[in-house]
Amino acid sequence: PSDRSLDYPSVTDELARSMVNLSFTDVSPHESSRWKSPSLMKFSLADGGTVSVSAEMIDGKRWLHLSNSDTQVGSETLASWDYEVTSYVFEDFTKSLDDLLAEKPE
Repeated sequence: PSDRSLDYPSVTDELARSMVNLSFTDVSPHESSRWKSPSLMKFSLADGGTVSVSAEMIDGKRWLHLSNSDTQVGSETLASWDYEVTSYVFEDFTKSLDDLLAEKPE
């Protein structure tokens, strides 16, 4: 928004680091019916592709679903699974725009 600024200059670096430090505690076959209203984060890649990460609490556990725009072998495998993560990892993927912006000036 034109009337807001980032909370601090490197706040968006944390979003990129969330992909670098990604680790899973469990996996489950993907069931799209379980995903009611996930948070969605999209990462643009240097080669022009994208990686989409959905995050949602399901049955009291924190889950991510990853998919990418790459049409090569392996993409379907990635999207075939849901990945359980720790609360620390989950929080990185559920940030809102307000979490990244400085307080509104009065």
